[in-house]
Amino acid sequence: MGIPLRVLIVEDSEDDKELVLRELRRGGYDPVHERVDTSEAMGMALDQQTWDIIISDYSMPNFNARAALEVLKARALDIPFIIVSGTIGEETAVAAMKAGANDYLMKGNLARLVPAIERELRDAEVRRGREKAEEAFKASESKFRNIAENALVGIYQSNLRGDILYANNALARIYEFESPEEMKSKGAVPRYKNLKDRDALIEDLKETGKVSNLELETLTKRGETRNVLASATLDGEILSGMVIDITARKQAEEMAHHLAYYDILTDLPNRILLYDRIQQAIIIGKRENRSLSLLIMDLDRFKEINSTVGHYNGDLLLQQVGLRLRDLLREADTVARLGGDEFAILLLKSDAESATGVAGKIMARLEEPFLLSGLSIDVSASIGIALFPGHGENAVTLIQHADTAMYKAKETEGGVAIYSPKYDRYSPERLVLMGELRHAIDAGQLFLLYQPKIDLKSGKTIGVEALVRWQHPTHGVIPPDQFIALAEHTGSIKQLTLWVLKEALRQSRSWHQAGVEVSVAVNLSVRSLQSPQILEQIKGLLSTWGVASSSLRLEITESIIMADPALAMEVIKQLTAMGICFSIDDFGTGYSSLSYLQRLPVDEIKIDKSFVMNMVADENSAAIVGSIIELAHILGLKVVAEGVENKDILDRLALAGCDAAQGYLISKPMPQDDLAVWLENQVREIGGY
Repeated sequence: MGIPLRVLIVEDSEDDKELVLRELRRGGYDPVHERVDTSEAMGMALDQQTWDIIISDYSMPNFNARAALEVLKARALDIPFIIVSGTIGEETAVAAMKAGANDYLMKGNLARLVPAIERELRDAEVRRGREKAEEAFKASESKFRNIAENALVGIYQSNLRGDILYANNALARIYEFESPEEMKSKGAVPRYKNLKDRDALIEDLKETGKVSNLELETLTKRGETRNVLASATLDGEILSGMVIDITARKQAEEMAHHLAYYDILTDLPNRILLYDRIQQAIIIGKRENRSLSLLIMDLDRFKEINSTVGHYNGDLLLQQVGLRLRDLLREADTVARLGGDEFAILLLKSDAESATGVAGKIMARLEEPFLLSGLSIDVSASIGIALFPGHGENAVTLIQHADTAMYKAKETEGGVAIYSPKYDRYSPERLVLMGELRHAIDAGQLFLLYQPKIDLKSGKTIGVEALVRWQHPTHGVIPPDQFIALAEHTGSIKQLTLWVLKEALRQSRSWHQAGVEVSVAVNLSVRSLQSPQILEQIKGLLSTWGVASSSLRLEITESIIMADPALAMEVIKQLTAMGICFSIDDFGTGYSSLSYLQRLPVDEIKIDKSFVMNMVADENSAAIVGSIIELAHILGLKVVAEGVENKDILDRLALAGCDAAQGYLISKPMPQDDLAVWLENQVREIGGY
């Protein structure tokens, strides 16, 4: 049994509710819950029983988090309120926090849910303890001494000179004295960190006779800071005071604030704080008619570096890059880490010329080798620049345009580009495609091609990969790199993946009936992997087409695994238990490691073609491929090389012990009928290995 937790879930989706409950159970809780999605239902739930925590979606058809906060406020209940949403933006999230929400999380990052709940439950307990202490302080004077001696709060009496007339044990503990008697010999209590605070307190007492819940910084016997909540009354020359130690709470608040606005790895401002600083800089820029610059920098080939030297050294590299960037810039400028190997630099009072100059200094500074665990690593970067006001008058637009320029910079020799509208990836034509993609499946505009994969020793075809194409009525055949990202963005990737699975299994049945025994591989998206229905959907398709599960291979990328490693592990284990095989596609371009993959029930990795295609011309790529093959075999994994386009590459792969290959040298992707002929009349010009 887990820790009991009474949780009220404000959510209109039963599936999303189940995802939250699963995360709580994985975090060690045994939740007693109720789901509500209207103001009336929430009010009844709050009136009928007590709750430890409220978890709310931000926006629902008939209700939203802001309205839920109003329902909570109307009942004056102190219950931690956490927003878990898939649609809330940063600006909306800040507004929700100001309205009373304690925290917010994205639905795609539920790993933060349990730590956030634990923190808010602790803070709630502190608040309840403080309220009880204040009530005790207001008890009758006849019981004062008994309460004071046993209270958890510090209580004292002194004259206006600071001579202590009375102090209880709790006060002595707060300030690290052996006893109240020792405190009396040391003078004034509290010992103020700033003497002006004491003078202001005395003035307020003389004027009003009392002060309540005043936050002060005081000093212990050894000079350490204690944050306290002080209340006091003045009766003639006698000052009676109460002190509650809130140091732990203040530290927790400061830590929570730091974690919310700073990157854990580099201690640089994160995306949220960068957004806020850009907005503030724009306000000042408008008022003073000044320009500013935003640079977004992405390290080149960082995934390759990370794969070669390991994650620990990759993290060290990011930390060292952050230090170099901070050393280059003025104190007023901001260096932020946006995530992964992407950094942002906000330059105040900066124009195109100065921004380009700073970008050049950054590039020159990065050319100096980095030393990681005794290895000298060369690093290069690409930098995109957006300018206020010319390229946008809000943070969102500037970030988007600087990011667009950064991708353009990757195509330029100098590695630096200033934004231009012609660089925009999301042109009106692409926006139209996003809308049309939703109807392409039902309209029968999609079709599959199949690319063979051969065993390098026998030359035998051991499988085919199903590759989707879009036969657009106006634009002709559209390759997947132009619409898969759109499908991810619009959410139609789940429907698209199911269509590919259905078509691939239907064709697989036809091949088997014709006596052609070959497995078919289908790429699985991150959204599909995270779908609660994926297991039953795949099981249903296998049953529908009467295809053995061993004939289906699913390919997933490293980035999909690392998006939610625990969930990926769980889903992959269940699918492999059904007899389905798994491959890691595009290996070497993500952030995982072979040691991590050993814990996954996969039997094959596919080396990304960016390494394979450069094997002959680039010895570094050849060394990486050889290392991956060797380590994979040690871990009992088969290795497939993608992008095999000539005989020289194939020969080097065979010498390195690679198990299988796929690429244009063997065969281009082909329609199902052509593949059937190819399989029956396979002419192996490359020979067997």
